Amino acid sequence: MKPNNIMLAPGLLIKLIDFGEAFHPEVCRSPNYRYRPGFTLPYSPPEFMLGLKHGFTSKSDVYSLGILMFEILYGKVPF
Repeated sequence: MKPNNIMLAPGLLIKLIDFGEAFHPEVCRSPNYRYRPGFTLPYSPPEFMLGLKHGFTSKSDVYSLGILMFEILYGKVPF
């Protein structure tokens, strides 16, 4: 999740778009699954950066959301 993935629709409705890293847990655990990274560095969780195949969980999304919230509050990414 990054700022470009948040859109404001009429009526101040917030929409999330571009789930490029979204996955189905059963598919990702399959021996035939091959991860192909496509991420934005400041918002990427450590497991993406390390290239870990089996570390992707909802915690990865929470990490990216934390970076995004920091940027909203302070106007810059934390590092």
